[in-house]
Amino acid sequence: MIQRDPSYKVLQPDCQLTNIQKLEHKVIPGTYQKLSFRIKLRLKRILGLERWRKLKKIIGYFLISSHRKNKKNIITQSQNIAHNESIIFKPGDLVRIKSKEEIEQTLDAWRSLKGCAFMKEMEKYCNTVQRVLKPVERFTDERDFKIKSVSGLVLLEGLMCEGTATFGRCDRSCFYFWRVEWLEKIENPSEKNL
Repeated sequence: MIQRDPSYKVLQPDCQLTNIQKLEHKVIPGTYQKLSFRIKLRLKRILGLERWRKLKKIIGYFLISSHRKNKKNIITQSQNIAHNESIIFKPGDLVRIKSKEEIEQTLDAWRSLKGCAFMKEMEKYCNTVQRVLKPVERFTDERDFKIKSVSGLVLLEGLMCEGTATFGRCDRSCFYFWRVEWLEKIENPSEKNL
């Protein structure tokens, strides 16, 4: 049974499902567009293309200036992502989950990388050897009933969420999403023991 941890901070992600909208790359064609997309399209039509570009530039300036202290971390993450997105894991591959310290270097203030949250409950699997169940390319987001497309995520055999310190036990048994940046492929599986 998972006990509530008094030192558990507010910025700790409670469940990976709460970050799914940040995780998506695009909505698969055939599903309806998000409200924010429709609002942007409407503003673009009302303002005209030139005014719309100026508005985006102003908004972007304020967003960037408010996140300057995380700029170095974001640059490092994007370099790591560009390098590691090319790593493709196949079902059955053996991987080593990196240490907690290595993973934390890739995380932002919300303990996530490209929208994928690293939960406190996932720490117990650090420095272990696991087998890839399959890469994640698309999934159904049950909150808005859309099919989302993603890349750079894998599921590992048998690593399922059993609940969180905030919510307590959960019997749904969702697989954890693992970013490829958090995993190292084991080239010679005969040398490693599970």
